[in-house]
Amino acid sequence: MILNISSEHLCRLRAYAQHLHPDSVYTGGDVAQLTREIGGWQAQEMPAAHLSIRVRSSGLLENQVQSTREQARGIVLTWALRGTMHLIPAEDVRWMLALLGQIFIKERERRYQQLGLTPEIRQKALKLLPEILHENPLHRAQLAVALAQYDIPVAGQTIAHIVSYAALESLICFGTEHDGDMTYVLVEEWLQSIESRMFSKEAGLLELARRYLTAYAPATAQDFAAWSGLPMMQAKAAFLALADDLLEIKYQNQSLWMLKQHEARLENAADKDFVRLLPRYDTYLLGYQQRDFMLEAAYAKRINAGGGIIHPAVLINGRIVGVWRTDRKKAVTTIIIEPFEPLPEKWLPLLEVEVAEIGRFLQQKTALQLL
Repeated sequence: MILNISSEHLCRLRAYAQHLHPDSVYTGGDVAQLTREIGGWQAQEMPAAHLSIRVRSSGLLENQVQSTREQARGIVLTWALRGTMHLIPAEDVRWMLALLGQIFIKERERRYQQLGLTPEIRQKALKLLPEILHENPLHRAQLAVALAQYDIPVAGQTIAHIVSYAALESLICFGTEHDGDMTYVLVEEWLQSIESRMFSKEAGLLELARRYLTAYAPATAQDFAAWSGLPMMQAKAAFLALADDLLEIKYQNQSLWMLKQHEARLENAADKDFVRLLPRYDTYLLGYQQRDFMLEAAYAKRINAGGGIIHPAVLINGRIVGVWRTDRKKAVTTIIIEPFEPLPEKWLPLLEVEVAEIGRFLQQKTALQLL
């Protein structure tokens, strides 16, 4: 029997899968484990990635997240899903990039040519980087100077494409932060104490699909492709290969899928009110092909006005009801909430809790301002 679900139930189910529901918030202290369970964090803005971890966890502090990346090295900042910067589990770097890296390199071939980064020049850079970066973390500007000495083009955005190319080839990743800038390091050196998981491309595809369904279901193969950056053919093949493990659910005459092992979520996610303040580029906002289930069309541009910018969102029971921003003056960070429509007073206490939790996580004094 196929279950039909409402929009409200779908929002709750997906929020539950995302550790946003009160009964699924991550209560462990292992940032790397939470990262595994979500599949990775969009991280072109590191503070936003940290807040994505905050909103799904209980008890963690921002300095623990930073320590997990820089000291324990349990998570790694590199280019991964969708060919964009992500925090992903250190043990998964090699197999994820073996699966995804060449897809995004191929997609960028025209841009490489426009920048003068021919295959020969890119290969030359790959051969130089191990010598340049051996036990020698460098900022982007420093790396550009070092490569330019060997006639590698580095002007403008060219250096950015060189480093992302090398990262997609699993040669380099981001290291520690020095003087406010991130450094680049060799993957082999940075992860030398980390035991890597390895899969064939076929097994890696199924592993990624399972992780996606664990953190985002109920969902479609189209959603999986949008989240991962995989070609649609591969995304559909993964869902087909997992068919015996999947439960079909109907939402507005559309078939959605979830792992049978998570069937209990259908009941577990059905109640309890919750408010969450999602940061810019949050995974909940980037995990699906469409956002209409969580956001009314009339307010869509308040979240994504174009140019790839995804604004912070106020989430109530899995639906976006407003936006928020911060205003830091002296020792207090004010969280300014701007709902799309007036909010009933019953939500105020939950908003106050969220604002206080942001302060606890950042170890800053916070205050709420509701417009």
